[in-house]
Amino acid sequence: IAVARQFGLAGRVVLEGSGRALILAHRLARETHLKAVEIRPGSADLFDAAITLSTCAITPLIDQTAALLRDAGVRELDAPRLASALFEQTAAGYAHSGKQSWGWYIRGPEVQRILAQTDAAQINAAETGEMFRMLLLFGLGMFGKHPDLANMLGEWPAAPSIDPAYPQV
Repeated sequence: IAVARQFGLAGRVVLEGSGRALILAHRLARETHLKAVEIRPGSADLFDAAITLSTCAITPLIDQTAALLRDAGVRELDAPRLASALFEQTAAGYAHSGKQSWGWYIRGPEVQRILAQTDAAQINAAETGEMFRMLLLFGLGMFGKHPDLANMLGEWPAAPSIDPAYPQV
């Protein structure tokens, strides 16, 4: 058995399966001029999580970037375009160099500038400031870099307590 389905990128199809069915799915993709992205059997939820992370989960981050740009004085029409261009540039850099494209992978950040940015984001909007701080901590921890800055930014916030009235999945 093989499964072929669209996943949001034009001209591409994700294939999951094995054996002869997967071979036939690849052939059908080629015949219909689609680029096949093959995933391991049973990994559709992981693949879908990656799609969600790179689409729905990141849109609020792009929106907050545009809001910070507007609040800094960038014109209303230019802010979303500039935010989008910055994310596209970051994604293109990652496609070229992987994690080495992270601006602080080799050379460390200017700590005082980052602390000032964190304060400014917090003053501008508390939830944006906290998101900014958490994302910085996430990146620093993910790449295991610049523990001095991580210490200055503080601990990763504790996990929220689970409301017993909220249904668990």
